[in-house]
Amino acid sequence: MKILAEIHPKKKLEKLSLQLEDLLSSFDGIDIPDSPMGFPSPLPISVAILARRISEQRKL
Repeated sequence: MKILAEIHPKKKLEKLSLQLEDLLSSFDGIDIPDSPMGFPSPLPISVAILARRISEQRKL
């Protein structure tokens, strides 16, 4: 069984990067909703690309 964390995309890249680093070290994966609570937010694909880069850096 995998444990996923749901992350609500932030507009500030620094905050998002810090949050992703914390979540990726504690959980098996992340879930990124399209528009949480009906509010506009950054595209999930852009957050996913950032998360993949952070996780690849961590493995090196």
